[in-house]
Amino acid sequence: MSDNSREVALVTGVGRREGIGFELCRQLAAKRFTVILAARNFSSARSLASELSRDGLQVDPLQLDVTIGESVAAVATHIAGSFGDLAFGLTTNNGMGTSYAVAKAALNALTAKMAHEEPSSGVRSNAVCPGFTATLLGGKAMGARPVGDGAASILWACEIARDGPAGGFFRDGKPMRW
Repeated sequence: MSDNSREVALVTGVGRREGIGFELCRQLAAKRFTVILAARNFSSARSLASELSRDGLQVDPLQLDVTIGESVAAVATHIAGSFGDLAFGLTTNNGMGTSYAVAKAALNALTAKMAHEEPSSGVRSNAVCPGFTATLLGGKAMGARPVGDGAASILWACEIARDGPAGGFFRDGKPMRW
């Protein structure tokens, strides 16, 4: 990371250019964030970050597999799903699988806990659900939102002022039940 005066955004799970993570990286970098583009495979992260860098955006690649504790710990030293959603909540049978739903719920709980344990750190901890986004072939035909809209929803949270909300769960800048 070359510019310590900028806000830093770590975007995880960026494995392909058609995904919401890649578009979020583009939008964050255009807003002058220092962006760390993280993927399980470093060569993918490097390739995608290079593509954005060619467009004049500051994006740094990083290898991160959030399912491996050592990988998460390494990233931590490197950088100074909704219950109530009718389509994707924990009580729906949407084909995403139990492990996916439970992982999302755990992430939301972690967000709320972090926000209340470290309020003086200056770090804003919020979770964002971008909604059903057209990241896969056929998604648009099933009513998915454009990738840019999902990324913009996350960008909103990245730009929250230091005295703004913390520990919340949002979509498009509006609080959601979780």
